[in-house]
Amino acid sequence: MIASSRSLGFSALVLAVALVACGGDSPTSSGGGGGGPDPAPTDTLRPPDPGLSYTLGCLAALPIENCLGGNLAPDAIQSIRDPQWFTVEDADYLADGDRVFGMEAGGRFYAFPRKIMNWHEAVTFNVLGDSGETLFRTTASWCPLTFSFIEWRNPNWKNPANGRASSFGISGSLLDNNLVMYDRETRTTWSQIMGLGLAGPHAGACLEMGRHSVDTTWKIWRTLHPGTLVLTNTPSLPSPFNPDNYNINPYATYWAGRVKPPEKITFPDHRVPDQRVVVAVHGRDGSAAVLVGGRDTGRTTVGGTPVVFLMDPVSETIFAFENNIEGKARSFIASAPGEDGLPRFRDTDSGTVWSLDGIGLSGPLAGKRMAQVPAFRVYWFAWASLFPGTEVKSL
Repeated sequence: MIASSRSLGFSALVLAVALVACGGDSPTSSGGGGGGPDPAPTDTLRPPDPGLSYTLGCLAALPIENCLGGNLAPDAIQSIRDPQWFTVEDADYLADGDRVFGMEAGGRFYAFPRKIMNWHEAVTFNVLGDSGETLFRTTASWCPLTFSFIEWRNPNWKNPANGRASSFGISGSLLDNNLVMYDRETRTTWSQIMGLGLAGPHAGACLEMGRHSVDTTWKIWRTLHPGTLVLTNTPSLPSPFNPDNYNINPYATYWAGRVKPPEKITFPDHRVPDQRVVVAVHGRDGSAAVLVGGRDTGRTTVGGTPVVFLMDPVSETIFAFENNIEGKARSFIASAPGEDGLPRFRDTDSGTVWSLDGIGLSGPLAGKRMAQVPAFRVYWFAWASLFPGTEVKSL
């Protein structure tokens, strides 16, 4: 979500994204029930999700006092509703090193290429069961200005005018430089990082956060989940949007740190450089910013919850899990990579070898699965300003 520039250096970035044509409630693709095939899960050997020992919600429920900025019109950036999906074989527009946001929902796997999400920022769709029934409706959201990808489950309301299931659009506003979405059914605005209703009929309400997502490379995600569905690079959008834009990264200069955030940072916090990426972790009794760098594993406690990180430092892929496997916190060390080339980890307590995504592969706990905690990468300035005085952890 791009707001107006406070410097000449940012104006080119604003112009690049603003060239996406303004459109109202129209960015849809065929099929209100999911827009294309949503086959049964192919990874039948994957252990069931063990669940967390605590309940998820949004990250804050306090009055909003921070800076609300941004001056784009609603839907100037066109979110996607009910997209078409490609299979791995169809996704020939992705190179091994392309960044994707991988997500598991309802036992299915989805990939959202960053270069597509840069231009649309939110994708709303139905997650289907084995018989084609809708399990739930959800929204994958990405804010390039704060470097945060989060899944938020859609409420169960419908648009009273047309009965259409809920979907989220891009409001044109920013809260401390972070994306502000709006739901098309009630016109309530929502903070992308907090999942909190800001203004409108549902102000103060909380969305439910998904917890099975990761920012990784296309090669790693498709290796982990060869049956993944992939967001198509040819969405049905109103003219004059040009899919060739996906080959342009309007944020390259900004992500390199040569351009500062466009809006005021309400509560600057100089404990960490503004545009350093931290991992925001949601524990049982609170959240924290975790600093990781060059490590392959580490553990800490966030909000009373023991958390272990399994990571690939080369690709900057980070998975976070609740560290209470069979009621015990465990220590991990890097093990020899698997035949697929992906990192492996051994817990020093049982000798079990684990995959990057927390599956026991061999040893006493083979077939077990760790509970993935809600964690996402985000720029420090945004997290610290939305959560003043936030705790900082280092691995």
